[in-house]
Amino acid sequence: MRLQRWVFLLMMLLLVAAITGATANPDVKDGCQERCGDVIVPYPFGIGEQRCAMNENFFLHCNSTDDGHHELWFGENIPARNISLLNGTVTVGIDPSLYCYNKSGRQSQLFNQSISLGSGPFTFSDSRNMFTAVGCDTIAMVTNMDATFGAACLSLCTRNVTMSKNNSCSGSGCCQTSIPKGLKSLDITIQSFNNHTDVFEFNPCGFAFLEDKDSLDLSDWPLSRTPKPNDTSNVVIEWVAQTETCEKAQANKSSYACGINTNCNYSDNGQGYRCACNEGFEGNPYLEKGCQDIDECRDGKRYPCHGKCHNTIGNYECKCPLGMHGDGKRGCLGFRIITIIIAAVVGVVGVLLLVSGSWWLYKTMEKRKSIKLKQKFFRQNGGLLLQQHLSSSDQGGISKTKVFSSEELETATDGFNVNRILGQGGQGTVYKGMLADGVIVAVKRSTMVGEENLEGFINEIAAETAGALCYLHSAASIPIYHRDIKSTNILLDHKYRAKIADFGTSRSLSVYQTHLTTSVQGTYGYLDPEYFWSSQYTDKSDVYSFGVVLAELLTGQKAILTNESQERKNLAAHFVLLMEENRILDIVDAQIKEHCPKEDVICVANIAMRCLNLNGKKRPTMKQVTSELERIIQLSQKKNVQQNNEEAESITAEVVSAWDDASTSITCSSFQVDQALSSSDVEPLVPFKTW
Repeated sequence: MRLQRWVFLLMMLLLVAAITGATANPDVKDGCQERCGDVIVPYPFGIGEQRCAMNENFFLHCNSTDDGHHELWFGENIPARNISLLNGTVTVGIDPSLYCYNKSGRQSQLFNQSISLGSGPFTFSDSRNMFTAVGCDTIAMVTNMDATFGAACLSLCTRNVTMSKNNSCSGSGCCQTSIPKGLKSLDITIQSFNNHTDVFEFNPCGFAFLEDKDSLDLSDWPLSRTPKPNDTSNVVIEWVAQTETCEKAQANKSSYACGINTNCNYSDNGQGYRCACNEGFEGNPYLEKGCQDIDECRDGKRYPCHGKCHNTIGNYECKCPLGMHGDGKRGCLGFRIITIIIAAVVGVVGVLLLVSGSWWLYKTMEKRKSIKLKQKFFRQNGGLLLQQHLSSSDQGGISKTKVFSSEELETATDGFNVNRILGQGGQGTVYKGMLADGVIVAVKRSTMVGEENLEGFINEIAAETAGALCYLHSAASIPIYHRDIKSTNILLDHKYRAKIADFGTSRSLSVYQTHLTTSVQGTYGYLDPEYFWSSQYTDKSDVYSFGVVLAELLTGQKAILTNESQERKNLAAHFVLLMEENRILDIVDAQIKEHCPKEDVICVANIAMRCLNLNGKKRPTMKQVTSELERIIQLSQKKNVQQNNEEAESITAEVVSAWDDASTSITCSSFQVDQALSSSDVEPLVPFKTW
């Protein structure tokens, strides 16, 4: 019983194997042999019976070998190693052409290969095969049997060459070339170039063969190689279903080679057409039943579906699960994910609104803070005092002073452009500006000042810059000492009217004060020597500084002179010395000499010399200086241009005696200050020249 049971099981296994073998390959006709040895034979090829092949061109033979194996033969004597429906190829094994020589230089062996594929659907592949010759004294050639077209190559070498799979085969020990397109037969011939005598020791034979480029390995063909049994190379043969066009073949349905659900396409060699399954179908396109629909739902790796898969003819559908949507083949999105995305978008928008709102609120608070800070500084820096001063000025009939906003001043000075700078001092920078109504102004942008300097700062946003020193000392209700009279602080408008600027260091005096006792401040070269020694500043200190300005006007020189040897001199001392030596004309500016009579120059020079007296008590007051200069202008308008030198001398004598009496008139020729000045709208008083 046990033996019978084992026999029964064995028979069942054999039956299953037979059934499996019969149905394992759907690419062959029913009842036909599907393989020979290790080679699968799909339709249109067939073995065994003529009906198993599409026609006699595709009928192959399966022969037994001496060792009991089976070998598939393509044609009469060509072994077939692989058949591909997809690529339309048959890979076969072909012996190479060869020659060999012995030590004496005599040819011992010669074989030239010749193969014909006939006029049927087969062609040697020019894209897959490469013609190769190996040897050091080798000429090889491949042609069709009619020798109407072909290719050749020459391989030479004088020493052993190491062959490798990736050898470029450039002619040293090996050469390669492509074969012609459409080759249906081949004749491979090979010969020695020089009887092979010089290379026999490492290269006894030469070989020439056709080989599939994908399987070619030159390391299998060293120069020392000799012929071996079954020494064949893999050669690719292309095939077509029929050697005619698709249109002509489809017109004759009885001979059309393609089954259902297929399409017709042309081969690369242009010899005819092949068949292929339509997209979404698979199988053997040459069988009558053609290609069958692919059930994509069974192969999730090749045909992904993230939902419910439904197969259709030639394709498939993939629907997302309930509650989700999207392309199921690519991915499904659920309501939860959508909700998250919407929430994320809303969150981002909310954050942007919050950031922009916070920024707007911040800017608004900063603006309010800036306004409050400006108001604080306005009060702290004497703004209320300024308003009171403006109010009293309006009531007193004095010309109204206008207060400008920082925006107006910035516009007037082109954003405080450096090209608008007129001068710089210890408390700020002066810019030339133009108001909206075209009025030219000088705008001083002050630096930060401490509480202790606040009074000086107020005296500069509130003091009247249009008055003269005479007004400051005598006509003002409270005498004011400027304390920094210099040419750069005296500006000219477009009509050459003088404007005194920079009252940052000025001080007012009470009715009973005659001087100020303070630390020495001012500009070197303009400082009163008495003030420098005693620290007591009087109105005569401003007079001394004004004398330096007159000396600058007359000479066109700076208060501190620098000669070619870089020696520095005081202009005031140099001016007084030349006056005492009666050589003042040696230093007078050329423009003054050209436009002013000699006696006029001497007249003004005497005024300057008196102002520069080292003894302050002997200096004139600014009222006297102003009176005399105004009188000079008045007299110049009445004076005859032809007035002789004698009249000038009498006038000069009269000027000298006039200093002791303020009411004494001075007769002096005109001193045209504007001739020595530049013509800009608001400029420093003296355009200094270099020494």
